[in-house]
Amino acid sequence: MRITLAAFLVLLLPSAARAELPLGWQLLTSSPEWYQGLRSEEGARSGRGVGILQGQSRATASSYALLAQKISAADYKGRRVRLSAYLRTESVSGRAGLWMRVDGRQGETLAFENMQDRPVRGDQAWIPISVELEVAAEAAEVHYGLLLQGGGKALIDDLKLESLGPASPTAKARSKVRGLPRSPVNGDFER
Repeated sequence: MRITLAAFLVLLLPSAARAELPLGWQLLTSSPEWYQGLRSEEGARSGRGVGILQGQSRATASSYALLAQKISAADYKGRRVRLSAYLRTESVSGRAGLWMRVDGRQGETLAFENMQDRPVRGDQAWIPISVELEVAAEAAEVHYGLLLQGGGKALIDDLKLESLGPASPTAKARSKVRGLPRSPVNGDFER
């Protein structure tokens, strides 16, 4: 079987791009040409390494990148969990923050949080941030990580996921409506 040079390079590019990412993390993005995820030993808050999401200045407000991981929900079912980390930003034009999502066996979203109501923007020194969700008994996976929307640079360090105790009895009902508006938006289609 004969492989062209172009085909060979295409096979190499994904592994070369992954080599820059922190071990165990993946880059998910709407615009791969504008975003980069990597690990650096410069600028860490503690220890020797820091995770970084960088967006080019031409990245639009509707483009985004995620530094992401997913794990089994088995150890967290029926529990309230907190994802916490330290975040530093440089020239973030859109927003940065943590995100976490709990999925069921069929891939349906059971709970979601992305700090949309409390974004980190511009230049920010290291700050502690966190998100909390309740993991339903029917959960299969927990997805989480760092979000960058628009351009700039977001650095993350000291990330941890911890169980806070049993979920409330109404967790399933609350998780399905979290973040939804309470009335119609732009019903006159003027905006």
